[in-house]
Amino acid sequence: CILIPENYQLKLFCILMFLIGLCSDLNFINSPIKRFIIQALIITIFIFQFKNNVDQTNILFLDFFLEYKIISYFFTIYCFLILINGTNFIDGLNGLVLGYYFLSFLTLLLFILNKNISYDYSIIMIILIILAINYPFNLIGKNFLGDSGSYLIAFIAGYIFVDFYITHKDFSSLFVVTLLWYPAYENLFSIIRKKIQRFSPSKPDNKHLHQLLFIFLEKKFKSSRKFTNTLTGITINSYNFFIFLLAASFHSETKYLVSLIILNIFVYSLMYTFLK
Repeated sequence: CILIPENYQLKLFCILMFLIGLCSDLNFINSPIKRFIIQALIITIFIFQFKNNVDQTNILFLDFFLEYKIISYFFTIYCFLILINGTNFIDGLNGLVLGYYFLSFLTLLLFILNKNISYDYSIIMIILIILAINYPFNLIGKNFLGDSGSYLIAFIAGYIFVDFYITHKDFSSLFVVTLLWYPAYENLFSIIRKKIQRFSPSKPDNKHLHQLLFIFLEKKFKSSRKFTNTLTGITINSYNFFIFLLAASFHSETKYLVSLIILNIFVYSLMYTFLK
């Protein structure tokens, strides 16, 4: 919350999101449904208060609906919820979440600097410093995000990436989508998978891609669980960083960014099917 000086309202929402996760970590709110409802309430107030809503995506059929302000608001709320809970889903390996967001913020910063974009990137630099300091300890299992850390970092990322897009619409919205695709798709895929298997989407399980990859690598290399845990997170983030760099290269080419997202979905689905 120290990341945004003088913006006390934003700090308040960051604290509230952190407290929801903390209540989960301390087992004060065990129900995923209750946490989701509270998240939705806070994010709704936040979006309406800050007008931090996406009203244009350069995707024709979607923009037709986003012309209606109420749909624009609820679309943005939905995106925040998907991102926050998807981030919590992937927080099961050393360095995965911290590494993922470090690379996504780093890509955004490099993009801003390379294109000489007028944007106050001091907040991004502070976030990168904090993530860089914590990453080595998280990588070796000496500190953990928990639900509180996952909710907070995803909420801040959602705010900054949406704010950057709505103030600079001279590039494709899919550039931002590509930088945040993995936790969001993990959430969507898990919901669909559990529905097909007639399993409650709110119930946790150990069948996420990163968990299956961890099991595969552990059997493959017959190494310690700590080493395999770290290796799995680095492997996933290495792929994502490659995708981020490609996305930055084609930041205004919607058709290429669509191809990248389709590639991600294909690779994810192929790997999931193979590992399962």
